Amino acid sequence: LVALHDAGGRLDLYLVQCLVGVSRKAVKKALDGGQVFVDGRCERRAGMVLKGGEAIVVTVEAPVVKSQPPTLAILYRDRDLFAIDKPAGLPAHPTVAGRANALEMVTALLQSEGHLTPPILLHRLDADTTGVLLFALTPEANRALYRQFVEHTIAKVYLALVAGAPPAFFTISNHLKAGVRGRTVAVASGGQPAETVFRTLQTIGNSPLWQRGAGGDLERQQQQIPLDPPLSKGETRASAGFIYSLVEARPKTGRTHQIRAHLAGAGYPLLGDALYGEATPLDRAGPSRHLLHAYRLTFRHPITQEPVTIEAPLPADFILPGLSFSLP
Repeated sequence: LVALHDAGGRLDLYLVQCLVGVSRKAVKKALDGGQVFVDGRCERRAGMVLKGGEAIVVTVEAPVVKSQPPTLAILYRDRDLFAIDKPAGLPAHPTVAGRANALEMVTALLQSEGHLTPPILLHRLDADTTGVLLFALTPEANRALYRQFVEHTIAKVYLALVAGAPPAFFTISNHLKAGVRGRTVAVASGGQPAETVFRTLQTIGNSPLWQRGAGGDLERQQQQIPLDPPLSKGETRASAGFIYSLVEARPKTGRTHQIRAHLAGAGYPLLGDALYGEATPLDRAGPSRHLLHAYRLTFRHPITQEPVTIEAPLPADFILPGLSFSLP
């Protein structure tokens, strides 16, 4: 089934993206040859615009993935589901030809074990976002979990390191749409509804504490730093570089860059986020990527209906001086 976040895209590009190792030429051949069916009807238009929710059946020769079976951090697997701990820098799906991505890596691993049916990527993470990435191994599992994603019954928990000191609890609900330079922006009308519930787990430090290898009496220095200091004209919480916080994010919808856009719009951009944030002392000192981690997925098993919770441990670049928290 075509996911809602793929709505608006072309049929041929969607097939190239989903059919690992299948070229655009092969997809065109399948379309021209009447081998593509959308909702039970033969579809030959490469430029057909997808609405989301369509059932697509394609008959093509299965490609052989020649890459060596990679080493993956497997978090969960059974006959229906497969979950990995996606590392930073790895796209979830094919982007540029020749660049490694999670979908092809999982496909290669499963093929090496004799699993001939390609896995289906159930959701997406930005390339630099780490954490739980879930795949369906059967059409039945894909259909059942697709409904859970559409109905927002899958509980997603992210952890983020942000600039500034957000409130203890806050919710952002607005409409988001694609902007310029790959950004997602809030709009007064149009766009898609987006909601995220946030909880601040810990707020610490001023910029010197975040130099790698720095020491010092954290408690004493914290007491000297106002939690929400006054800002100069034209200055934001991020550029002020006073304090940083660990935040739990629970998205109720699944828009592109939703958490990143919501936090940046509230004045608390992710540390290391070059697209939505500004340079901070920590950015210059350490992180080479935005610090967002898909920590937990909780859902009903698509076949057994039993509750399933999958968690991914925090990556090394989240373990910064002064953080002493219990994971939610």
